[in-house]
Amino acid sequence: MKRGRPTIFSSTYYWYSYITGDFKNKKNLEEKIISSLKKEIPTTIAVIMERSCYFQCRHCLFQKEGSSKEISQKNNLGKIIDNFLGQLSSKAKDFYPEKPCFVYCGRVLKEWHFEVIKNIRKKYPKIEIGLIDNGSYLKFKDIFSRDKIKLDFLDISLDGLKEKHNQQRDPIYQKSFDLALEGLKYARQITRGRISVLMTITSINYTDIEKVAKLIFTKNLADEFHITTMTPTAKNSDIEISTKKLAKVWQQIKKISKKYNTKNKHKIFFKLYRYQDLNKLKTIIGEEKIKKILTKNNITFDQGSIGFNLENIQINYFPFSLWPQESILIDADGANRVAFSQKFTLKQLCHDKNKKKYTIAKLRENENYQQVYLREVEWWWKNFGKNFLGEEKIAFERIGK
Repeated sequence: MKRGRPTIFSSTYYWYSYITGDFKNKKNLEEKIISSLKKEIPTTIAVIMERSCYFQCRHCLFQKEGSSKEISQKNNLGKIIDNFLGQLSSKAKDFYPEKPCFVYCGRVLKEWHFEVIKNIRKKYPKIEIGLIDNGSYLKFKDIFSRDKIKLDFLDISLDGLKEKHNQQRDPIYQKSFDLALEGLKYARQITRGRISVLMTITSINYTDIEKVAKLIFTKNLADEFHITTMTPTAKNSDIEISTKKLAKVWQQIKKISKKYNTKNKHKIFFKLYRYQDLNKLKTIIGEEKIKKILTKNNITFDQGSIGFNLENIQINYFPFSLWPQESILIDADGANRVAFSQKFTLKQLCHDKNKKKYTIAKLRENENYQQVYLREVEWWWKNFGKNFLGEEKIAFERIGK
């Protein structure tokens, strides 16, 4: 969605009205949120193409898992992708006014994936292709060169300088940082658009934000720097960042925003997904300041998020209740799944009855994209979204006090 206050009420506008009580007619606000979400059809499909990984990062949702190549090919993952992109290519103008996009979001690139990528380039030249990676794409740089494959954007995870990055991502072999850095150095050879660095903040790496910004911008390794906090799970709650440490993060982001952002170009982005982190910010900057900032006149309503500027830092908050936000999620076995399903293995998702609610449906090769999205919205709301909305309302009442 185009940034700024929409001319037509959006799900984020109704969400804000519900959370804050800032709406003359409060009746049926939940229904307005859902009906708006159903109209906000995203033009991005995000695909987990591979379940195995070379690393086991401390902050990562995924568990250790073997390759999913066999089940991907058995369930015709490539054809499912092709079907959706075909519909997006021809009907994108009926959805959001954004370019149709295929995002490779996990976990590592494999050789057979290039057949999917080349098919997209050949059949749908207007579809943008993006890769979220840790630098391991370098294993296939000869294929990129030989087949003249250019990505439209590339996101590389860099979670600190060498010591902290390796401690968080590769404590045993200590090779992850060098791989990520080499991936950034070579990135412009395989990318014709934006290059971004992604940094997930934990109690391990929270002191390295300024250092990472200096590294990537002074050496022109990236165009943007996206910072977010970790979503804790049972396996990594010990490295969740405290309020005291988040205060140090905040000071660093203020410094780098002032140094690297310009009037015409934002390079630093701070994204939050948990209301718990907004509550920590309230403690850091003071309740009066955050209460003033979170008034309607200071908010922009984007697709799946609200935006606001706090002490010259641009923040986007993505409420869990409004998932799926910007994309449709397809797992490696061809299933349409929900957020947080990544914390379970495919075996658990397919065979454990207690995990059934994390799988919306196994996709076929001829699914209607719009109908899949509508089903996704309804499934999430029924099983997760409505509960999150209740939690968010209570949390924002406390934040606003």
